[in-house]
Amino acid sequence: KGYTPVAASLQEVPHYWWEYAVRNNDVPEAHLNLPADSKDAAGKAWAAGMDDMKALFDAGVFPENTLTAKDADTFQLLADGKAAFAIDGSWKIGWFFDNAADSIDDYRVRWVPGKGTRKATDIIGGISMGYYITKKAWDDPQKQKAAVDFVQHMTSDEVLARFSNNGIAPTALNTAPTGDGETTPFVQSAIDMFAGQTGSASAVQDLLIGPAREVLFGGMKHVATGSEKAEALVDKTVAFSKEYE
Repeated sequence: KGYTPVAASLQEVPHYWWEYAVRNNDVPEAHLNLPADSKDAAGKAWAAGMDDMKALFDAGVFPENTLTAKDADTFQLLADGKAAFAIDGSWKIGWFFDNAADSIDDYRVRWVPGKGTRKATDIIGGISMGYYITKKAWDDPQKQKAAVDFVQHMTSDEVLARFSNNGIAPTALNTAPTGDGETTPFVQSAIDMFAGQTGSASAVQDLLIGPAREVLFGGMKHVATGSEKAEALVDKTVAFSKEYE
């Protein structure tokens, strides 16, 4: 039909597709298990997920320059009407209003196809945030207490519930532009998708230390081209994790 099926950069941002590909090859209660090697259950799920991504690559669903392009370049294919699908977080809603305003009604938010025990309506997501207290504030008894009290307040259940809109819809949707005082079909589709979830899992990649993540996602393009086996990349990632423990 003239479209690139999937807008994704395996060079820069393979991790959204990786996360769902892995989730499609494990069971809900095991998704947050880190592998000890490529032979245990988690390791096999990771390798199977990466092999699925290689199958997508071999089928030609990614952009022709997916191995060299930046995420911004591949995502621009959506704004230009040249790609059909992409995966990103709820914060990307605003990006469409900035980059595809003239065709905003052409877009909808839908489920990522499922496989095995994962229903398409089972999503991956969550809230992540970080607060840092400066050494200068920490070394000052009065400022230390004020800083700690602030962090405890901002990470309390009550405040987190407000950030997540009480679990009804992603926070980013609350401030998304609307037309004539009404929610646009694009935003409404995101709200409906989120409200219709049948299950949710946190991202297992968030449990990896930085160097291990770099090894894992830096190697995805090599798995896609067949120059590295998925099992070997799992073992290499585990090795880096142990080295930095």
